[in-house]
Amino acid sequence: MVFSAYFLYFRTLTQEVNVRSDSILQNQARQPTAQVQSMGYDMASLISEMRDGLNTVKRDVAAASQRLSGGGAAAPGGCPPPTACLSTTIFLVFAALQLAVILGYSLWR
Repeated sequence: MVFSAYFLYFRTLTQEVNVRSDSILQNQARQPTAQVQSMGYDMASLISEMRDGLNTVKRDVAAASQRLSGGGAAAPGGCPPPTACLSTTIFLVFAALQLAVILGYSLWR
């Protein structure tokens, strides 16, 4: 008895979906709501905008490079050598400590 009630429910539901989808298709055939319009890009203005952006980036990189090399007022002495702040040994010790903490946490959890 329960099986027939579910079967009847699904049959009614399927018929309703079929009727509604047919109605939607017929309405769209009479009055299409979505129309695809081609969007054209003005290639000249696009290229001009890209060129302006690249020129801005070049100018900013050149200014930053000049400041870092000692030509500007921001860094009168220039950049310190990379090994002045952190030696290889200290880096490896901290990397090993971090690895040990991560491994210990994953084993503890």
